[in-house]
Amino acid sequence: MILKSDTPNQAKVNKLLGAPYKFSFKNHHNSGTASLFLKEYNSTSRFLEGLTIGSKCNFELRPKGLLLHVSLQNQYQQIPIPFSEIKKLEIEKGAESIKPIPMFPMWILLKLGLSIRYARYFRLKAWEYTISELKLRLITELYDMSFQSNGYNYIALAQYFKWSNLNPDLIVLKKTS
Repeated sequence: MILKSDTPNQAKVNKLLGAPYKFSFKNHHNSGTASLFLKEYNSTSRFLEGLTIGSKCNFELRPKGLLLHVSLQNQYQQIPIPFSEIKKLEIEKGAESIKPIPMFPMWILLKLGLSIRYARYFRLKAWEYTISELKLRLITELYDMSFQSNGYNYIALAQYFKWSNLNPDLIVLKKTS
């Protein structure tokens, strides 16, 4: 079911997925994801047609599922995805290239044992550390979607979906060599 922006749909979404989480300083997890771009979309239902390849997408976490916000130009759509319909969620990390310059800050920090996740902020040239885009694939009972995003978002997306109420067996994390 695709809900368009011209129809009042908040009540439908709340009934299906539950009310949105409220921010709390004690439990400050993300309620949404960084921007993703829709790259492929296959549907088994005629009611789910109408998405455009290249649309900007964000997931919003709800108690009973995920709400996919899709926007392209002035068109805004929402797709409620209950956890019970999700068959598989694959997150594939892009290929990393780590070429630090000897005796420079990033190289020194890596030699001292600091994780590349933090040492990459001390690079002097952009080519010292690069990562290609990540790919996210969502397979449900009604459709199969593929998304693409910046490779630096891999850890945040992996933690986001692990924190959700989604069955951990359905989440597959892949790393490209």
